[in-house]
Amino acid sequence: MPPGWRDTTVNVDTVMLSKVAPTGLVEWGVVLSALVFGVSVPLLLFDPTTLFSYHPSAMALSFGVLMPLGGFVAVKTRLLKGTDRLASIWLHSGLQTFAVACSFGGFVAIWVNKNIQGKSHFVTTHAQLGVLSVVLTIAALLLGALNFQRLGLLRLVPEEYRSTIKWAHRRSGAVAAGTAALCILTAIDHPAVETQAGFGVRSLWKLAVVGVGVGLVRMGMHTSQGAPNEKTNGVELGKYSKA
Repeated sequence: MPPGWRDTTVNVDTVMLSKVAPTGLVEWGVVLSALVFGVSVPLLLFDPTTLFSYHPSAMALSFGVLMPLGGFVAVKTRLLKGTDRLASIWLHSGLQTFAVACSFGGFVAIWVNKNIQGKSHFVTTHAQLGVLSVVLTIAALLLGALNFQRLGLLRLVPEEYRSTIKWAHRRSGAVAAGTAALCILTAIDHPAVETQAGFGVRSLWKLAVVGVGVGLVRMGMHTSQGAPNEKTNGVELGKYSKA
């Protein structure tokens, strides 16, 4: 550690978690809908002996629960300051990183499965929306890492472009969430899904996906005002700050 500097390591603890916990009908609706969808899909569709089943299971965990919860935390973070804000950003980053990992696993599963069956790639609307969602999610993750001053990468970007990096990170993440939701909706009534999930379950899944999207948009509208100054994410975000 350089002389005259102090460690400002921040932990994601129970106190911080209580500040990003859901409150009110809309927030609870977002969290519960994401959990119900993201958990029930693998429970109903996953079969360890069937390669295809790894695809919907991994994608449901990624775009059905981890990414929505990451977006939920990001929206709640806007109203936090200081070390609580920094810890919340770390939580958001962790959720999105796991979302990317799961989406990559789901992508590999369907890619290999199609190769085995001799089918073409990216010829359906579902497939095209899916690959767009994965690309945008990876882009959002990389832009987020670049924008997160705690990691020190933002120092490599000229100051006049830093606001553009933040804007691109948020927009790519929002568009990724939107395209992922559309992608999921195009898959719910797929014949392979219909054999494992009845009409009632699939209708519940559709409501959950739409509910998460609407809820996050509403949350974003309500928290867009009154957020703290974000030039330093509400706190000095370098790995070390001056004493």
